[in-house]
Amino acid sequence: YQAWTKKEPVGVVAGIVTWNFPLMIGMWKVMPSLAAGCSIVITPSETTPLTRLRVAELATQAGSPDGVFTVVTGSG
Repeated sequence: YQAWTKKEPVGVVAGIVTWNFPLMIGMWKVMPSLAAGCSIVITPSETTPLTRLRVAELATQAGSPDGVFTVVTGSG
């Protein structure tokens, strides 16, 4: 038996983050997506949106191209 992993971009990835541990759980979704070359649209919990918005701001300051890391906020 042999297993291998091939990192290949598949397009835009959607991530939904819960309210508990918003930074850590969000990074578990964001980092593998970006490492594979995919863009990500992430929706933070309505109770903790500022954590994800700050991470998006830091990504922009670090030189991330527009549209690679997108945050969509809202309720429901």
